[in-house]
Amino acid sequence: MNVTLSLLDWSGDKRRNPKAVNHWLHGRRLPCRICSELTFLCDTNGDPCHKVCAEAQYGLQIERSSLGLS
Repeated sequence: MNVTLSLLDWSGDKRRNPKAVNHWLHGRRLPCRICSELTFLCDTNGDPCHKVCAEAQYGLQIERSSLGLS
């Protein structure tokens, strides 16, 4: 089994990556879409989400796809 893991880019540095997203909610705290605790961060889609929650969910998606599960 050969799995390629790409890392999530939380830097928001548009000089390094023109498609980068600013993951800061500008001081607003909203419920995380995964754990429902308040967070200052948002995911690539702009939904409130902790970094660790998004990375854990991404890891599960990679693991499921490597096992052939959808």
